Amino acid sequence: MNHNKAYPLLILLVAILLISIIAKPLQAQQWQQVKNQEGIQVYTRAIPGSGIKEFKAVTTINSSLDSVLGVLNDISACPQWVYQCTQPALIQSISFGERYVYQVNDFPFPSRNRDIILHAKLNQSLTTKTITIQLQAAPHFCKNQQTTICKKVNQSKLVRIEKSKGFYLLEPIAKNKIQITWQHHMEPGGNLPNWLVNNLITDAPFYTLKKLARIVQESKYQKAKLKHNAKGLIIGFEVKSW
Repeated sequence: MNHNKAYPLLILLVAILLISIIAKPLQAQQWQQVKNQEGIQVYTRAIPGSGIKEFKAVTTINSSLDSVLGVLNDISACPQWVYQCTQPALIQSISFGERYVYQVNDFPFPSRNRDIILHAKLNQSLTTKTITIQLQAAPHFCKNQQTTICKKVNQSKLVRIEKSKGFYLLEPIAKNKIQITWQHHMEPGGNLPNWLVNNLITDAPFYTLKKLARIVQESKYQKAKLKHNAKGLIIGFEVKSW
């Protein structure tokens, strides 16, 4: 055997092995179920480089896609179902499927409340009709804008959440039966201890989806009717009573 040729190959194999060992801890861990109650399953997992865990919550709601989207479209209803949500406001509507919204997150005393600007973008599959609503923090969206709402946002003394990313996945699985998955990771900023935030992220998705299942049954959302284009994709509401 030619040892001169074998050494580079050996070095390459060792390098690949070291890379795989180093990279492994950087991968997100497997989901761990932390709650399974009232038809809602909540999972968390560690995220590389963050002391705050990511959560995923799954449930099935007995209602139409029209009604579920009716609730999600109604920004003013946020405090009635989204955990810790207060002072919601529409900053800018780009289209039916894209907008920027503002809200305050009410953290427990003595922690300071946080506020956030979220960029929400809706996409729908042509084949399955499944809807994904991507949510990502846009902390500087109002920086150079002089609209009334942006002036208010810019004057806020609250801790601004700068890292927040997730999505709602709405999957029709039968007539008037929607499976909802909410997956999210957020860094609240400031000096909150990680253990406190990680405790909250177990409660947040559970109580949010529990209240969503209740509020979606209100008559104003049950009356909602979506409008579709020629391809069958959602472009707005034909009936909207909120």
